[in-house]
Amino acid sequence: MKKTLFLWLFLMMLAPVTAQQQRGKGHPDFKEKFQRLTEKKWDFIQKRLALTPQEAEALHPVMVEYDKQRFNLIRKRREILRVIKGENHPAISDKEALQKTEELIAIDKELYRIKMAYYDKIRKILPPRKAFELIGLESAWRQRLMHRNGKKHRKPRHPNDRPHILNNRR
Repeated sequence: MKKTLFLWLFLMMLAPVTAQQQRGKGHPDFKEKFQRLTEKKWDFIQKRLALTPQEAEALHPVMVEYDKQRFNLIRKRREILRVIKGENHPAISDKEALQKTEELIAIDKELYRIKMAYYDKIRKILPPRKAFELIGLESAWRQRLMHRNGKKHRKPRHPNDRPHILNNRR
């Protein structure tokens, strides 16, 4: 019994490690999922803004380029932040900490620069009202994704699982 329990626990601990190795940028499934996600985002924005065919044709390449640049910078930021995440992070010197902080600030500045360049291009393509709505839709899209991902990873709850105040009274 103990051997079976130990083996089961060992396999459960090993499962997330192998799953993490399979995922990632180099994994073929990642590119396919990323492509589908960008297509869904484009459909979401196109429907919500009610873009004309001319606006859609002009806006699409600008959005694709912006998303690629933004994705690469966010990936760099995550790589830097991995150093300080978790309890077992390696101790870094003050000099390394200062360097990592400056790198993060440089990435934030670059994100701001590409965002401003992106909106300058959008203002030439879309009327002001639609350009303004696009800013809100991008935030709405990210919130929608985070909400959906949160639902995927949460356990479904049954109403009877909630503790009730009166159950603890005697």
